[in-house]
Amino acid sequence: MKSRTIIQALAIICLLSTTSCVSFIERVFFKADGSGTYEFSIDMSSVVSMMELSGEDMNTDSLLSQLNMDSEGTIAKLEAIGGVNNVRPEFNKETGILSMVFDFDNIDALNEGISTYLYDSTQTDIVRYEIFSAKGNTFERSSKNLLMETFEKSMKEGSNDEELDMDFVKMMFSDMYYATEITFEKGIKSVSNKEYEEKGNTIIWKTYPFNDLNDKTDIAVKVKTK
Repeated sequence: MKSRTIIQALAIICLLSTTSCVSFIERVFFKADGSGTYEFSIDMSSVVSMMELSGEDMNTDSLLSQLNMDSEGTIAKLEAIGGVNNVRPEFNKETGILSMVFDFDNIDALNEGISTYLYDSTQTDIVRYEIFSAKGNTFERSSKNLLMETFEKSMKEGSNDEELDMDFVKMMFSDMYYATEITFEKGIKSVSNKEYEEKGNTIIWKTYPFNDLNDKTDIAVKVKTK
């Protein structure tokens, strides 16, 4: 039996709980030379509260173990990628935020790192996706959203029914959000997608996928830097 990725494990935990228990934030920082830092964070404050009620002392190592976060040797796989370095899991006990962080030398390393970290473990091989691309002062983020695809698939696999009751899903996960934040050292000249909010050198896209009032549907964006 294949081990589950952290996203798959969290989806099942949420199905068994009585609250919308996680939200996801993906952050990318691009330096002027195209290198930078990638951070994938999970707001697990309600999950941590449940674990602490059972008497467990939550820290990075215990969460890695509880969630099978590295059961597929993900950290070692990330460290083996050329151009990816300083791979580090981090857990902020005060906020309940668990993060996986790595530095990248270029766009190719970033894409391979994201594809490796968020890959679907039910598949035999890791598929490399071109999520980001860059040419000169123009950066693009594609419409591919590995996180939400995996989360939605995992919820269905974790259900005893062939199909989830969407009314139940909306009730349970109406407050769950996914956000992507992209920051540029150079500063921003223009942004193609008006669904993104600009804050200084950062653009932010935030969606509530199971909320009927959600108005964010397109994560793809082209940014021209200064």
